[in-house]
Amino acid sequence: MVAFVAITLSSCQKDTSEETGQLPGGATTIITPGGTVNNAGCKDCIYYPICSPSVYKYSDTGLGSPTGTVNTYTLTYVKDTTLESKTYKKFSVTGQGNTYFNCSAGVSTSIVLNGTTLSGTTISYAKVTVLKENAPVNTSWVDTLTASGQTALYTYNIVSKGIPRTVAGINYTDVIHVHEQTTVNVAGTTIPAGQSDYYYAKGIGLIESISFDDFTGTQILRHVLISATIP
Repeated sequence: MVAFVAITLSSCQKDTSEETGQLPGGATTIITPGGTVNNAGCKDCIYYPICSPSVYKYSDTGLGSPTGTVNTYTLTYVKDTTLESKTYKKFSVTGQGNTYFNCSAGVSTSIVLNGTTLSGTTISYAKVTVLKENAPVNTSWVDTLTASGQTALYTYNIVSKGIPRTVAGINYTDVIHVHEQTTVNVAGTTIPAGQSDYYYAKGIGLIESISFDDFTGTQILRHVLISATIP
């Protein structure tokens, strides 16, 4: 899966406490030295808010990273742009270039150009339906990505909604759990290629993801939110 998109999840003031993880509601428009940041509607998809300039800090374990490696992602608004007849907000994401986000009727969609998968493969165009937060439990959807002559299917299923989950010592009371299964078509044969569990907290976004190897069943990456600052 594309790195930050699989994630899932900065401000003029620190609205999110590292101790409590609590957030105020409502979208804002932030004035910066470079001009006006368009944060209108950035929390319309409340389980995947895309606001500028948000900062997410994750502790990663796996894929060659030492346990507890901290990666910081800052989302900075660039401009609005039209893609596929919809308005997407273009953001620069620390270490990952630009990503385009759209929120419509509770559906969070992301487009990444020249993105990189967990295996290191570059994909020139990747469109991912990150979350359908208004859909009921057991709702499924599929994204198709093509890279290096192979087609991968990412099948998502909403496992549960409104559940509690404790991550990095923070108790979240309203979380959506999504399971994703990856399969690859090779010479007409469908082969399992991995699976992941994603947890999205209301008002925050991605708080945890765990990826597994389908063949060995071993955990290959755990992505844990340790702090966030969201306007």
